[in-house]
Amino acid sequence: MSAVADALSNAKEEIFIADWWLSPEIYLKRPALRGDYWRLDKVLQRKSEEGVKVFVLLYKEVEMAIGINSFYSKQRLVRNGNDNIKVMRHPQHAKSGVFLWAHHEKLVIVDQSIAFLGGIDLCYGRWDDSKHRLTDLGSLIHSAITPTKRKKTSSSPSGEFPFISVSKSNSKLYMPDLIVDSPSTAAQELARPMSLPAASSSLQVPQPKDFFKQNTPEFERKSLMATIKQGIKGKGKHLAKLSYAPGELQNGPATISELDDVVDDLDGSAKFWVGKDYVNFIVKDFNNLEEPFDDLVDRTTTPRMPWHDMAVCVQNATARDVARHFIQRWNAAKNEMAKQNYTCPYLLPKAYVDCSLKSNFLQAKSQNVTCQVLRSVSAWSCGFIEPDIVEQSIHEAYVDCIAKAQHYIYIENQFFISLPRNNLNTLNQIAEALFTRIVRAYKEKSVFRVYVVMPLLPAFEGEIGQSNGASIQAITHWNYASICRGKDGLLNRLKDHGIPDPSVYISFYGLRTHSVLCGEPVTELIYVHSKLMIVDDKIVICGSANINDRSLLGKRDSEVAVIIEVSTCRYYNHLLSL
Repeated sequence: MSAVADALSNAKEEIFIADWWLSPEIYLKRPALRGDYWRLDKVLQRKSEEGVKVFVLLYKEVEMAIGINSFYSKQRLVRNGNDNIKVMRHPQHAKSGVFLWAHHEKLVIVDQSIAFLGGIDLCYGRWDDSKHRLTDLGSLIHSAITPTKRKKTSSSPSGEFPFISVSKSNSKLYMPDLIVDSPSTAAQELARPMSLPAASSSLQVPQPKDFFKQNTPEFERKSLMATIKQGIKGKGKHLAKLSYAPGELQNGPATISELDDVVDDLDGSAKFWVGKDYVNFIVKDFNNLEEPFDDLVDRTTTPRMPWHDMAVCVQNATARDVARHFIQRWNAAKNEMAKQNYTCPYLLPKAYVDCSLKSNFLQAKSQNVTCQVLRSVSAWSCGFIEPDIVEQSIHEAYVDCIAKAQHYIYIENQFFISLPRNNLNTLNQIAEALFTRIVRAYKEKSVFRVYVVMPLLPAFEGEIGQSNGASIQAITHWNYASICRGKDGLLNRLKDHGIPDPSVYISFYGLRTHSVLCGEPVTELIYVHSKLMIVDDKIVICGSANINDRSLLGKRDSEVAVIIEVSTCRYYNHLLSL
């Protein structure tokens, strides 16, 4: 996201953004040491005031099914009435009859010369780095209160009944320490100790039932609020909202106008994930997105779920191709929904003549490669005049590259839902192509490996075996059915074909990490969201398409990917012995 921020800040003419989900309040560079300067909505507002045209295409969700609140995202981006920012949401469900499928691509295009594409939405929960941190308490020190509640993770989303342990030697309950480079009166008031009656014995106080919204006992919360209300003025409210869980402040959510400078007083001590950006998808799904700086979960009991994802930056002619996809979608949506709205313009693609990039904003070294843009699109998603025209070039590229692989295939994907050709529950041919290639390697007695990395659980709120776990169980069922359960599972098919140990040729992996949260060890899965395939260190397919029918058939979700081939390659044979 840092590279996206740099590209946006260098925009001179126009910015195109297409997203499945866009959260205006996310920070593109972290920690937010410059206040709100790198917040997405601020960056776009700043560029629009400089005269840069900004065009944003958002997926218009079915609100009963998905709570991403694209209407709020649109209102937030256009709230200042700047004519240089245009936002459209698509599709119109009732008019088009499209209720099940989505615009799933994630694109950022600058001046039709630089394009980012891959699996990373500009939304909550996506920013991460190689450390994959599980905790983010900022500068708070929870020394006086020691939670004895079991931690809430994807393995135990419900946890146990919460208790607070109060030592009999404690005569004062200290507010969590707040460290600010330039202390204000409000900040000092927040850090001031508050006297409470000494406990005569060890006491366990049950928490309120709604543990996500209120994480202090009722008598403590009322006393704390009496002190806080006296000292907090103006921006002190924002400091408190960043320092405490959502239910601890009783003045209600901040209005949009109050959110503008919410991080300015936290220079040097800001969290990496502010408010709803700190997320554990299985423990708690998103809600109340119009309150971006209210936490979804209690950070002292719930580790965040780290995010593993992949995207690429392309330039020059390939960026022109990605821009033409956006322009085709924009013009189709304009023609369908805003034909008579003359303030919403049609877009024109730039020519391929003189499309070389004048300067390289990326610090990393770039390389010349052979590159082609791939898509999954059809009439509903891209405005084809002929309703029967379908493009599924991502699917075709996957199958072709698998068939031509010589040494190894490395796959990272959010899903693996693909069954054999004769099973009509799925229609994509990824599993069939892998089966054919592995059988060929077995017959030729050649060394050939397939590595598949995917999430250990789907990112849906709920718990396996419980009434709220239907979505997790459904996705897990189809993943297992495709891999190893039933006669159509890939591993079982290989065994039935005479391969005694399929793991010699193909293996599946997940990612997990561990840390310490409030003095207790915690572990959580790393959610693999990337959509990537590497073949023989020569070919890469990277984009937004999952391995399932939604993404690959073309008539369903719209997707964009890119296939990259390097002309020269140094292949390391020792990898084959791993």
